Amino acid sequence: VHLVAVHLHAHSTTKKIWVEHKRGYEKLGEYGRIDPYWANGPDQTFFLLPEQDRTRPLLRGDDLTVNCFVDTGGKSIDTLYGVSHQTEMCGIILVYRNHNYTSGDNYRESNAKDFLPASFKPLLSRVPSRIADGGDGRGEPQGAGS
Repeated sequence: VHLVAVHLHAHSTTKKIWVEHKRGYEKLGEYGRIDPYWANGPDQTFFLLPEQDRTRPLLRGDDLTVNCFVDTGGKSIDTLYGVSHQTEMCGIILVYRNHNYTSGDNYRESNAKDFLPASFKPLLSRVPSRIADGGDGRGEPQGAGS
């Protein structure tokens, strides 16, 4: 897949945020960086990645590391994790292209369905059974064939 845009999100004690892209031990680049980061205004939106990042493929086995530099030096109370303005968190949303949803390789060795809440299980009926049941996307269960 190719990443197209990113939303980097954190709260008021975060001062820098970025995503590193690595293949093996080699850093290939970054998918977004906001330094300095402000927890409001323009920093709270999606932004289109530069051309060199949009054309660098994200391959199976690559690593993405989300980095948040947090400064709590001026605080007199503990900083808790959470989604409110009085807490801190660090998260990203990536927008990508060239994903082949019909390929069983997208779901190979996935056990995500085992961790879904019961209310989500009906959604699996929309996934082709050869994929949801651990198939290879070509009609054969994993490990079948020669």
